[in-house]
Amino acid sequence: MFGFIHSRQLPNRVLVLSSMPSSKKGFMNLAESGCSDFYTSMGRQFNEKNPDVLWSKYKGCADALSRLKNLVAKRGGVFVQDFSVKDLQKANDYDVVIIIAHHSDDSDEIELSGGMVGTKQLVNAIPLGTQTVFDVTSCYSSYLIPKLKARLPESRIIGISSATSLALRLYVLEKVINVLSSRSETNYLDALRTVISSLPREYGIPRDFNPAIYLGGKQQSSVFSPKEAIPGEDFIVSIFIHRDKDAQRAEIEAKMMDDSIEKRGSKSLSFPLRDGDVLEFQLSCPHLKKGEFSIDKNRKKVIWDGDICSVEFVVSVSPDCSISAFVGKIKICVNKIPAGDMVFKTQIVQRKEGRTSQDSAPFTFSPYNQQEEMSLAKKELLEKLDERINELRQAPDKNREELEICVRCRELLSSPVSKGKNRVFQVFVSSTSDMANYRKIIKERVEACEMYPDMYENWGQGTAYPRDVCCQHVLNSDIFVCILGPKYGFIEPIWNKSMTEIEYRVAQQAGIPILVYIPDKYEESIKQLPEDERKKSIRQNQLIEEIKNSRMVGMFPNELGLSLLANAELLTLKHELQS
Repeated sequence: MFGFIHSRQLPNRVLVLSSMPSSKKGFMNLAESGCSDFYTSMGRQFNEKNPDVLWSKYKGCADALSRLKNLVAKRGGVFVQDFSVKDLQKANDYDVVIIIAHHSDDSDEIELSGGMVGTKQLVNAIPLGTQTVFDVTSCYSSYLIPKLKARLPESRIIGISSATSLALRLYVLEKVINVLSSRSETNYLDALRTVISSLPREYGIPRDFNPAIYLGGKQQSSVFSPKEAIPGEDFIVSIFIHRDKDAQRAEIEAKMMDDSIEKRGSKSLSFPLRDGDVLEFQLSCPHLKKGEFSIDKNRKKVIWDGDICSVEFVVSVSPDCSISAFVGKIKICVNKIPAGDMVFKTQIVQRKEGRTSQDSAPFTFSPYNQQEEMSLAKKELLEKLDERINELRQAPDKNREELEICVRCRELLSSPVSKGKNRVFQVFVSSTSDMANYRKIIKERVEACEMYPDMYENWGQGTAYPRDVCCQHVLNSDIFVCILGPKYGFIEPIWNKSMTEIEYRVAQQAGIPILVYIPDKYEESIKQLPEDERKKSIRQNQLIEEIKNSRMVGMFPNELGLSLLANAELLTLKHELQS
């Protein structure tokens, strides 16, 4: 009798791209070239210049690469040695793409067979719309990850911290391929988790160390509450943590608890969640100590299990409440690390005489139409301007300055804006000049999201009045980003407002989507300003407080914090505009 032995095959289409040497000859070629960043990095790591000694240090990794190459080919995958940027153009043909390459310690570049390549160039070679799993375990970097996530929002990005040795990371990849081949129902991410959890202790892994990092889309926090509440009654504040795709489901579940509550804001958490993370929520209000309001319990916890989760706070309004609004401040921590904050407002209104709860209108749910809302806001603003222009023209003591302002505003709002279907979205960046470093961060994030940053640095000179130029650029934009720091900035003499405030007011009235970012320590920075700037900054503080009390804002501690916040929120707005 003759039998046939079937080799185990991978259930997914797997592509492995490697640019690291898998033989002594390849390693020595890098040494002789004298321009290999990988070889130079190894020399620094081991404080050694002798190529033979360095090869002996690297030989274990080369052997692991050879085994991985043979294993992938044997299991039906594709292994490309000495890959180039062009090989990434086929990424969409595979379910899993594994990249094994050296990332420079000193620059934003990856070493390929043809030399050093910028990560932006490498990522841009991947077709837009690619939906696959990218394992960058062996070239994990703070440069590469954000660029991949920005270009490929529908892909899953996986990595292992670069603090883990290269030999161990290659060993993990080999084991993952074996697990995938033996279990047809297992996906790549589950296979990676299985391998990580079963690593033997003799490999030096601390008991509390979990090198598996899932870097897919961040989770969103959404807050729901009624727009209005009545003295002497209670209302519910519900906070949901969910993925982008589950936003509508979260809203439906919130409505099931109380059909009067509405979505008051949504924001990405500062970093992705993993199963078992402890989420802590704190709800506070400036008027709690005065007895105007009370909260059943101002701190609550929940454990993230990968699905939608929520916490509910019950807010009681005092029968004698004299405050016009409940301004709730929500702080979210993950494993005691701050991950986001939100602000919302619920108006406090007096009960109308003779009205009962049965008289309320039946609940109806209609989808949000951004274009319609923007059109209505523009129409309403034009009507108000027309009324004011007529009043000013008929007044015996004409205010010529105000009349000129209103007429010019109407001209700007009425000017046609061409916006084609497949165009590049335009993001207006507003701030004072002292925010140069933060402007640069926003510019980089906007470009990473493949949108155009509209900034005064790019405009050049012209004959038009600067205020009118700024307003026209704001009205031509799709998204408005405002960075508010300690300085109020140059005050435009006719409108008697800073240019930043004017730009914000124009975007607000035109219904343009707005993102506002404020440094955590802006109040401390105000105290360090010269006296003349401190006097103007009183107006800046008033503007910031007004905005914080009326809309969601992003508070950030440093440039990295701003980059993380802006990247997720710009992508979210881009996808909403595209849809």
